[in-house]
Amino acid sequence: MRVSPVQLDHFLTFITSPHIIQDLPFGQRNLQLSNGQVIETPNVIRTMIKQRTIMQYVQYCEDFKPFSTLTMNHILTSCSASVRKSLQGLDYISAEGGTGFDDLATITDKLIDYGLDPCNGQKLQKALKEGKQYLKTDFKVHVAQTSSTADHCLSLALSDSKEKRLHEPCDHPHDKSCQSCEQLKTLNELKDQTKILADKDDDLLYCYQQAAQAIESWKSHLLRSVQQDKARTDILELLDESSTIGCYHSVALLCACPEISKHTGIHIKRVDFSDPQEGKGACDRKAATVKGHVRRYINEGHDVATTEGFKDAIISWWDTWNGKSITVWKSYDVGEGRKVKWSKLP
Repeated sequence: MRVSPVQLDHFLTFITSPHIIQDLPFGQRNLQLSNGQVIETPNVIRTMIKQRTIMQYVQYCEDFKPFSTLTMNHILTSCSASVRKSLQGLDYISAEGGTGFDDLATITDKLIDYGLDPCNGQKLQKALKEGKQYLKTDFKVHVAQTSSTADHCLSLALSDSKEKRLHEPCDHPHDKSCQSCEQLKTLNELKDQTKILADKDDDLLYCYQQAAQAIESWKSHLLRSVQQDKARTDILELLDESSTIGCYHSVALLCACPEISKHTGIHIKRVDFSDPQEGKGACDRKAATVKGHVRRYINEGHDVATTEGFKDAIISWWDTWNGKSITVWKSYDVGEGRKVKWSKLP
């Protein structure tokens, strides 16, 4: 089968992006190239089935001619990966958001028992299912740095209205709407129905509030994760073959940055973080390789019982701002940032 290298590269970039696959923190696979070289890669899972991935890619290719559906299906079959069945242990925010939709579906069934019109109940159930599927698949593809649709505009969603330095003004109107995002407003209708029909059922009202909050947190989490992943891709574009990066984060690290720069002669310009539960991809990808090194080190007869031993196991297989303040952002590249003096940090 002959394929265009440009089309192949475009498709592979899409199916290996963070919203299609997720790395696992355990296990690895060996890929053997045509020249005999063996490359170790971590195990991954796909977040959606092959047919859904192909449909989303076709929608993604507005100005690019994609492969035929049959060719894409062959490539996905060759690039083997397990399909996600559960997010528990990988992304609790998304898992709880999905559970929130299931809880609202259960609440809708109870409202029908309380007197809600069955036809209206079925309409709400359908909207909940479509809303859940939308957040799981297409939402992250629709969002952009600037968009005329308010629900898709990252600059609008991630700006802090109370802090000017953490606010990114939009130079465009938000005069368009998204049908899928509008369906999520079913939550408001369900809220009204719950208050009317189950005003004395405190447990049901509480379940609704918890489920709605989980769904809102999921949507916010997806917005933040898309924006924070740009920090990683922007850095990768600036790297060359001689670049090395260490990635750690804590208050102690930030406070130590001036001393690290002083002793190494390397100026630390900025440190970026992934959104909690979403930035696991890069970390798990590296963790899987590290664990493989440690296992081989132990199999060779060495002990790994201390932190020093763990360090020795890792390196045995690896070739391994201004001066007065630090500038912080609430979201990557949103606003000019707030300056905090080093003396103010604990």
